[in-house]
Amino acid sequence: MVIWVDKQAGGTLYKHLRHHGKRYNKRSSLKAGRGCIPGRVDISERPQIVESKSRLGAKHQGVIVTYVDRHWKFALLKKLEHKEAALVVAATLEKMKGLPH
Repeated sequence: MVIWVDKQAGGTLYKHLRHHGKRYNKRSSLKAGRGCIPGRVDISERPQIVESKSRLGAKHQGVIVTYVDRHWKFALLKKLEHKEAALVVAATLEKMKGLPH
């Protein structure tokens, strides 16, 4: 407790502590930083179109071939009807044909 009395009196002993006197962030509160998504919509409030699953991926039909380069910050995407090796190779060649070597 001597450290906190010293800090209130204007001292600098707290600066020698491992966390420099900062309080521990308890993650159980509603305002905790991790796991809290700002503006989150509850799953019960999602649109009905999501429930029908009629868009891409329904009944395991349709795939998206993706190539992402995080360093150059670009992505190549191609929608395919089925996930077959020949289709993936063809889509890869098609999307990468225009890229410089």
